[in-house]
Amino acid sequence: MLLYSKILYFLFLNSAKLGTISLVILTGYSLVSSKYFKGPFVFILITLISYSIVDLSINLFMLAGNTVSNILDHLFAWVACIIPSIFYLKIINNLKIKWTVILIVILFCLASLIQIFYKLSIAKPIGAPLLFPLKNSLSIALAIFVHSRLIKSSKIRILKNEPLFWFNLGFLISNLINLFITPIYKAITPFSDDLAFIFGIILSISEPITYTLWAIGVYKLRTQPFRPIASLWP
Repeated sequence: MLLYSKILYFLFLNSAKLGTISLVILTGYSLVSSKYFKGPFVFILITLISYSIVDLSINLFMLAGNTVSNILDHLFAWVACIIPSIFYLKIINNLKIKWTVILIVILFCLASLIQIFYKLSIAKPIGAPLLFPLKNSLSIALAIFVHSRLIKSSKIRILKNEPLFWFNLGFLISNLINLFITPIYKAITPFSDDLAFIFGIILSISEPITYTLWAIGVYKLRTQPFRPIASLWP
């Protein structure tokens, strides 16, 4: 049993590192391909660059203490909420959806700031953003909406050739896993280290999976003739 726990712990630690390495490689590939990011796709590039900066900062400052790390976690959450939302706002022309997205993003950021200042005022650990499931739910709803439009579009012959399909799929899978696996991970951590490691590994593995899907999206940007996303809609 002890050997099994050590193996899981090793996999847990290294699966997290795999996510960071995958992100850095993808960001480098995207920077080399930056001229292909046109129109709303520019915000995908900004997302990747921002993810890399914050992720590397979290790793560099991890030894500085939980307070610094948790604040950076909130910064990562803001980046993950704001920039992809701007991307979706650029490609969705439904006014009601746009205003709903804006209001949810504002609510999420305000709640995060309130949480940080409150926890600091009472000298308690800040913890992860309490409304992160709201951010995940928003991203899932947007991804499903865009996917439904893609599969219904009469202007798309081969779906897998569309860069938007791969970027959107990455957002969908990443947020689905985080929304459903994170609560289980938190719930079982006090009761079983082994199970916590297993679900932690699943969370960590979801990152390189997402980055692989996005890498395919970057490849499609490089190899397919550029079409404005607006041209895909009916």
